[in-house]
Amino acid sequence: MRKLLIAALFVSPITHADLLASSHPIVTMNNVVNAAQCADNVTDYSENEVIGLFNFAVDVLDETAKRIGYNKVEKFYTATEKNALFVIDKAHCDALIDNVVMPYLFSRPITLYQQESVS
Repeated sequence: MRKLLIAALFVSPITHADLLASSHPIVTMNNVVNAAQCADNVTDYSENEVIGLFNFAVDVLDETAKRIGYNKVEKFYTATEKNALFVIDKAHCDALIDNVVMPYLFSRPITLYQQESVS
C-alpha cells in the first residue's frame, strides 16, 4: 500500500485541552488537497462520495483555520496545491479514503443534534 506524503502541518496538536477534538487521526494539508482533487477528477465516485470528500476537506480546513488563523490556512493550502505531486487515479484516491478520510470522519465526536436525530 502506497504511503501518503506527509506535510508539515498537523490538524491536531499533540497537546490539546479537548481530548475528543484531538482524537482525530493525523491529517495533513496534502491529504486535504488530494481529497479535493479526487472529488474533482475521479468520475467513478458517486455524488455522495464526492460530497463526502469535499466535506472532509472543508472540515479539516475550517478546524485548522480556527487554530492557526484563516489567512495562514489559505496561504498554506495554496502553496500545497501548487506543489502537489499527486497523480489522479482511483486506486490512490481509494487508499486516501480508506486510510485518511474515513478514519477522520468516524473519529468525529457525536453532537447532541446527531444523537437526537438517530433516536
